[in-house]
Amino acid sequence: MDPQQEDYLNFLIIGSPTIDPSFGYQLELFVKAYYDDGTNSSAVTATLDGIFPDEFPSNRLLQITAGPINSGASAITPSKKLVKYEVVLREQTGHVVISETRTYHVDQVQYPHRRIVMFLNSLGAWETLRFNGDTINTQKYSRDIARKYLKPGYAASDGEFSQGTVEVQNSRSMGSGYILPDGKEWQEYMRDMLRSPFVFDVTSGIRVPILVTATELPGTEDHNYKYMVRFDAIDAYADVVYTPDSVIPAP
Repeated sequence: MDPQQEDYLNFLIIGSPTIDPSFGYQLELFVKAYYDDGTNSSAVTATLDGIFPDEFPSNRLLQITAGPINSGASAITPSKKLVKYEVVLREQTGHVVISETRTYHVDQVQYPHRRIVMFLNSLGAWETLRFNGDTINTQKYSRDIARKYLKPGYAASDGEFSQGTVEVQNSRSMGSGYILPDGKEWQEYMRDMLRSPFVFDVTSGIRVPILVTATELPGTEDHNYKYMVRFDAIDAYADVVYTPDSVIPAP
């Protein structure tokens, strides 16, 4: 897990008699952090409200923050260096565990050309993945003149106006590296992710919309155990389009 990585866990909650209805089915995110000095500390970092009895037994998809920052793990003891942490979803009393416990190891090394990409999956939840890649920046500048249609008896203020447009396009080429041992399953998973209608580069900490322009799914090598994914993407850019005023015929 990258120290700055935004990440999420998806849980499908089904009505369960083990949850006490008197608590309104409130759930909480419990995080236990481990530090480089061998110590650990824990805290409830989030409470999920609004899970009421009348919503069961219908299935409910919950998306839980799981990155070092957005889960709250980094903030439990900010003066210490976080090396790993555990997250678990449980009932508000703290006695009934709803999910499995997930353990994340925080990378202590900064790698070059690492990019973090967020996809919206078919269930409507976000999934965040890391890739290797480089960025090539190409800046384009163009300036257009646009004229308004003029009405009879127009004033000087109704005249033409200029439109200045600056286009910046970032091109990226990213790869997963070889995936072992379940590379074929990874390729099928990525095939679906790269069809996502919403894809964002979140490396900088903000969500930059990108368009996937080309995808490669290299085959197997060395006794059919090496698989990888490569794809190219560019920043999504939408120019401003001006619709002219209605033309009024001269009298």
